[in-house]
Amino acid sequence: MKSIIATVVLAVPFVAGCVDELDLGSQAAEVQASLVDDHFELVQDGSWGSHATAMVEVPIRDASGAQKMVASNAGPPFPPSYPVRGTCGVTFIAPHYAVTAAHCVSGTNVPQPTSTSLAVHSYDITAVAETWQLLFTGNVSGNFPNYVPLSGGPSADEIPGYQSQTTFCSVRARCSLDWGPKHNCSSFDADIALLHCPSRSSDAPWLRVAASDPQTGPVEMYWFHEVLYMPTDSSSSLERFTHYTELTSHESNFHYLDSRTNAILPLKSIPWPDGTARRRTGPAPGGTGTDLFGCHGTSGSGILQRNAQDQLELLGPGRRATRRGSRRACARIPTPPSTSPACSTSATRPTRPPASSRPRSCPSSRPTAARARFRIASPTRGPIRRPPRATRPIPRMRTTPRAGPFTSTGRAPESTT
Repeated sequence: MKSIIATVVLAVPFVAGCVDELDLGSQAAEVQASLVDDHFELVQDGSWGSHATAMVEVPIRDASGAQKMVASNAGPPFPPSYPVRGTCGVTFIAPHYAVTAAHCVSGTNVPQPTSTSLAVHSYDITAVAETWQLLFTGNVSGNFPNYVPLSGGPSADEIPGYQSQTTFCSVRARCSLDWGPKHNCSSFDADIALLHCPSRSSDAPWLRVAASDPQTGPVEMYWFHEVLYMPTDSSSSLERFTHYTELTSHESNFHYLDSRTNAILPLKSIPWPDGTARRRTGPAPGGTGTDLFGCHGTSGSGILQRNAQDQLELLGPGRRATRRGSRRACARIPTPPSTSPACSTSATRPTRPPASSRPRSCPSSRPTAARARFRIASPTRGPIRRPPRATRPIPRMRTTPRAGPFTSTGRAPESTT
């Protein structure tokens, strides 16, 4: 009998490279509500893929091992302080096991992987009657760190129909020396981790791991983030630009604070406004380049492809976004980027791509259109054989129909022989 842990590790040898812990310094801090329907949408389809993905919440710790806190310096109704935490995406590849990036659950923030309990949250907004209500909560007032919904209104998670579920998981395997120490993973080095979530339902959705990555073709991604109206430059509000749009540290950025205003919404990448599909851009140092739109907090989210049966499969977790000379990877991106892969340095690969396919240099800046490329690493061995039900395409937010409860006829075994 061979455990699912060993199976996953062998099936998905993701590649480590240059990453920033919980995206510090490599991502933007802004997800503008104005970008809905241009680069992402709220997920209201009740699809299999949307229920096979979730968000892990990780405490950000100081040198002593204690979770960092930011004082509110205000009385009621504000709390005395806000816990500092990071968020990353996870993709379930079996009812009780999920894949994320190793840097999301690094040794600094998860020093005891077996005994540390991490909250993994799933979200469902299919019952929200009007999505504009969710977006309206993104209007905020106040000053850092005490941003609140405008006029004392509800936060997104207080809108009728908003639902969330929490399960608790531990790190069963962490495969990166850079973000280690390694745990239950000695055969290779990669920015990948495996979570074990024993209390999750055995009937809960999951996605299979792709057999291979051709490094070309369309890709999709579910991810999770607050959606706030914040400035895109410092001219309208320097205070909010400094403490949200521009990322300088975890403690000084509102995204990382556990505040009621930071209610998480389920999101999904969509094609470019002209209809062009998001795609892999070819081999890149440390993995495969994509032109997916994402922000800090998107690391670990599953980069997905559709197989011949129109089923979603996991290619790998998102590793990082390229900055391209800007700290704001989530600023508006007007056009699809070129097909050249993103640059990186100090990457480690089991096998290097042909010289003709590798970028020869890493320019210090790129056009805005190239800022939000996400990289993945591709599996090189056979898949875990778990054929779930196909995921249906998600319609655009303005016309999304409400879906009934999801069902499944396929379920994965907890171990293989």
